[in-house]
Amino acid sequence: MSDFNFLFGINKFFDRKIFATFAMLAAILLSGCGQTTETIVVIEPATPALDTSSSNVVIEKAEPNGASNCPIEPKILRSTAQFIKVEHAMSQFESSKALAQNWCGQFDKLPDFSTQSCDKCCISNFQCR
Repeated sequence: MSDFNFLFGINKFFDRKIFATFAMLAAILLSGCGQTTETIVVIEPATPALDTSSSNVVIEKAEPNGASNCPIEPKILRSTAQFIKVEHAMSQFESSKALAQNWCGQFDKLPDFSTQSCDKCCISNFQCR
């Protein structure tokens, strides 16, 4: 029988640390496949979502928080004969466009809206062309 084991190298395989590694890996993989008895429970909120089906719900367009820090009227931040930068509230874009129209009109040019960035207030850039 010892010749049989020697021919196939079974004794050498069992003596090595590789067998221990494979045995641990197999134990970990097989233990992960077992069934669990845990169940997932979903808890519904006690208060329902906002009901908008009633007719007394009014949604108003509002300025973002901090809009009171914006100027009451659009305000020129920087200007040259080629451009104008205007600070204004979100709802005052048309007023800022009119301000740019007046500014560029002084140089016999028309304002061309270029860029805008809005955080608490908006800053709009117009090119005079």
